[in-house]
This record gives sequence, C-alpha cells and structure tokens, in this order.
Amino acid sequence: MISVTGLSKKFNNHLVFHNIDLHIESGEVITLVGPSGTGKTTLLRCLNFLEYADEGTVAIDDMQIHCAQKKEKEVIQLRRKTAMVFQNYNLFKHKTVIENVMEGLVYVQKIPKVKARTLAEAEIAKVGLVEKINHYPHQLSGGQQQRIAIARSLALKPKVLLLDEPTSSLDPERSREVLNVIKLVATTGMTMILATHEMEFARQVSSRIVFMEHGEIVETGEPDQLFDAPKKQRTREFINQFREPVGA
Repeated sequence: MISVTGLSKKFNNHLVFHNIDLHIESGEVITLVGPSGTGKTTLLRCLNFLEYADEGTVAIDDMQIHCAQKKEKEVIQLRRKTAMVFQNYNLFKHKTVIENVMEGLVYVQKIPKVKARTLAEAEIAKVGLVEKINHYPHQLSGGQQQRIAIARSLALKPKVLLLDEPTSSLDPERSREVLNVIKLVATTGMTMILATHEMEFARQVSSRIVFMEHGEIVETGEPDQLFDAPKKQRTREFINQFREPVGA
C-alpha cells in the first residue's frame, strides 16, 4: 500500500531524517512517536510532498516517485491519494463549516456543488457536528475545528490519512473528543499515519508504533510489544517516562 525507501531530508546543513524505510499495509494505523524535533512532522509532510525529501522513494498504491527526480504532474497525482490533518486545523476563516468541507470536493475534485454538499454533510455528521454546519471557525471550539478538519480530509476519500499532532493545541477534554473521532475512523479500515505524544492513545489505536529519535527509526513494533517489551534501551527509556509519577 505505502512503501518508503531510503528517504532523507535536510534543511540547509541540518539533517532532519536519514535513510527512512517504512512499509505499510492497507488498513494499518501507524503511529510515529518520539521526542520533539526528531523529524516526525517533516516525515509526514514529505509523504504527501508538502515538503520535498532530498533522496529516496515514496510509493502509494501503484504510483512511485523518486524524490530526486520528481515531476510536478506526478507529485500532484500522488498528493491526491492523501489527505492531511494539521496541528492548527487550517480551516478557511471566512468560510462556513460546510464550505470548508466542500472546498476540496468542488475545486480539486471538480464535483458539482449539489453532490459535494451531500458528501460534505455526511462527513460532518460522522464527526458529530451537523448542528454547526453554517457556523464559522471562530464560532467553534478548538476540538470542534479539528473534527471539521478531519471531516474535510475524509470527504476527499483519500487512500491515506496523515495526522500531525492532531491534539497538540487542545485541552484534555477537547483532545478526547478528537481522539474518539480518530478511533472511529480507524475502525473503518482507513490507512492512517499519525504523529502524536498521546502515548496511551497510540497504544489503543495503532497497528504498529514507530519510535523515532535524531531523524532515525530506532524501533518498530506492535503496541504491546513496544510498550511492554521494547528491544532497544533507548525505546525503553522513552516509554518509561510516561509511567513515572509526576514529581518522582
């Protein structure tokens, strides 16, 4: 379904990540965890070419791009197989909820407005916000805005949903709202790759967890294995931080 081989990225002289290999089957939920600044967000952005990796290949379905030899037409085609949920929602402030969710359907996928509205309404209902359909983003809580961002992404019917720290800007109550929506999406068989610091959530929702540090994959494993019996000492140290009582 998704194959990443030898992916590397630099910003000027700073190596963000190096020689990343990652293979994901259809329907898997892969969670990237690790210290801040270790390249998780940039990796996600390189998978849909919002950032361009310097080396390596990215393949989704039957389409593969060599990053050092990318062509704009190929990039656009591959990007349309993905949808991304950002940390800060990225909703259009001057558009209503329904207009935000319809935007990509009408202007990217060229779906007639009447049909696009029907599709958008269905996705808004799935995230439990049909009563907010004519509201503007400033009239919504942060959690509600993020749920609309998820609905907007799902309306595009992507092959892969990418989520970059989707609860990082939210308080615990709003975080739970968003995490519950993501759990529901996971049960539909949607292939997802997400970066998060919500470790218990990662354990509950993931097919596999990828622990990254210093721009490299340190260890990959199923949730119970990685949390209860990590093979690498550095993974063990990282996981143990979330088990120690505050102030210990």
